[in-house]
Amino acid sequence: MKLPASELYIIYSMSNSPYQQWQADLLDFSVGFSGQTGTIVRLVSREVGRRNEPVNPSAVGYTLVTPSYSGLGNPLLRHLVPSLKRWFQGELHGRFHFYCLNKALAMQCFLESHPELNEEAMLLWLDPDMIFNQPWEANGSMVRPGHVVGQSWWGYDPSWCLQQGGENSEAFCPPPQSAIMFPFCISVADMRRISKTYASVSEAIYQRSRDWKSEMYGLVIAIGAGGLQSHALRAFGTCNNWPDEISNDASAPISHYTQAILNRNGREIWDKRKYTRHTIDRPWQRPPQPEQAASLTDQRTLRMIHQFIDWQTTRG
Repeated sequence: MKLPASELYIIYSMSNSPYQQWQADLLDFSVGFSGQTGTIVRLVSREVGRRNEPVNPSAVGYTLVTPSYSGLGNPLLRHLVPSLKRWFQGELHGRFHFYCLNKALAMQCFLESHPELNEEAMLLWLDPDMIFNQPWEANGSMVRPGHVVGQSWWGYDPSWCLQQGGENSEAFCPPPQSAIMFPFCISVADMRRISKTYASVSEAIYQRSRDWKSEMYGLVIAIGAGGLQSHALRAFGTCNNWPDEISNDASAPISHYTQAILNRNGREIWDKRKYTRHTIDRPWQRPPQPEQAASLTDQRTLRMIHQFIDWQTTRG
């Protein structure tokens, strides 16, 4: 599959689970609804235990299917993991699988599969549980060779990075003002430069810590090791569980619904983890009205779901 020439590729990694399928469809819809330009690329890993689950391609973009890269340890042990998990009732899951490795290794697979890409083209990396609120135009003064722009990582812990980062982490763990996370935008050439380090460091940190944040710290260390300069934006892709002054920033082009949505009384009114069964059929079941959510990030997420359902309904 050859991709069309594009100045900006909007890329995200996911599995072939129904849970991430509906999130990816919502993200794709938000790209067009917001007026965001760029070429959508969906990277789908076939997860162990979901071999019979279909891989649904992006309806408006391009899809690359990869094997699962989440297995840890030697091949024989990975082959035995499904049986061991059943025997131990799933308690060994985190010891032998790190699903976030699919992000970094799918990036490598994508880059290796597309040597024709313009090395100066920009790659905007997102998570599937994100939506566009409004168009974002890459700033050439920030996204250029040797420079990467991303969401400022609220909650980054430099001491944890130094503790778990391994050899040379002192030189490559950034100060808090430079630490970025998804979404981030980088040139093709610079992504090629850091992708292998991103994968290897993420796995090494997870083997030491067994912490889901391993790939987030792997990213910032890889950026430092690659000699890239980070530009951290306060409101690029705001998370819904961050402080009000961030999650209510109307300038954020992207919303990230990582956690349950709460109302102003702190009560949960909606959670992405409970929504999968409502999205198998079209149109989807309606979520709460946006005004019920406490933060602007959450209001925007609920509003986009309603817009998508409206679109589904008009299409019959």
